Amino acid sequence: LTREMSVDKWQQQAINGVIISSVELLERLIKVTNPEDQQWLYSLVVYAPSERILSHATVLGFRKTVLLPSISNQEIVDYFTEEGGYD
Repeated sequence: LTREMSVDKWQQQAINGVIISSVELLERLIKVTNPEDQQWLYSLVVYAPSERILSHATVLGFRKTVLLPSISNQEIVDYFTEEGGYD
């Protein structure tokens, strides 16, 4: 992730959630997002494999969080295929 990351491109692709595997990655995402785009960022659903990450996301200002069964690629695919993700 870099500061040059374009939130506009994410918005054009209708990105509505992020899969986060660590607190460090979550903090990095916020750090590289321009301040004027952070309100949109905080509206995304944070999907994570641990309550610790989700709790940290809530403290940072994210409003929607979902606990994933694990961080394995197949289990994530199964989750979104079977559960349909966040509604």
